[in-house]
Amino acid sequence: MSGLRSFLKYTLLTLLALALLAAGLLVWLRFEFSRVEADQVHGTSTGMRDFAQVEVKSVADAVDKDCVQQYPHNRAWFGALHVHTSASYDATAFGTAGTVDDAYAFGRGEPLPLRLKFDPPGYQAPLLRISSPLDFIAVTDHAEALGEASLCYDENSESYDVLVCRLYRGDWRLPVEEALEKSDGSSFFQFALLFYNRHGPVEPGSINLWDEYQQWRESEEGQLFLS
Repeated sequence: MSGLRSFLKYTLLTLLALALLAAGLLVWLRFEFSRVEADQVHGTSTGMRDFAQVEVKSVADAVDKDCVQQYPHNRAWFGALHVHTSASYDATAFGTAGTVDDAYAFGRGEPLPLRLKFDPPGYQAPLLRISSPLDFIAVTDHAEALGEASLCYDENSESYDVLVCRLYRGDWRLPVEEALEKSDGSSFFQFALLFYNRHGPVEPGSINLWDEYQQWRESEEGQLFLS
């Protein structure tokens, strides 16, 4: 019985607190609405203009001259408004090698070799070509890391051997699913940074980073780090 009484007591207190909070919010909203109305009446409002006072122009009024191309009947146009090229990190991650010029040329109906960054030397990529040119096309590459992803594939770039680029190219792979199951995701990534800073670049496939991580966890340094 005492447990039930305690539960009911805390439940009633919680409901009372919520009711007081709701009442306070209503009082504040009423005060704010009254203040805004008073400011509008006296012309002292600093907020947005009332929607009723906003001038709306039709499309016809906004056009200074007649359209150059007019069609008496409705006509369907076909194109693409969401095209990514090798300048975008997500497209490059799947091996996309096409450039912005390649995309627009393909939209104009020119043939495009289906090349991937992972193709072996001497590979003859198949040619693709649409049956008719597009009416419109827009390349919408990501602004984030625009152009930076290409540095990870340029062996002459100073960024080529940094850890992020090695992970991005797939030279090193994080066992994400297994790490998440063990709740070791953040500590594993921190160990990967530590390992790279100590040993520098290594040949792909020459080590098992997950095994190295497990051994490090059992070491004195790892125990101190994880504690």
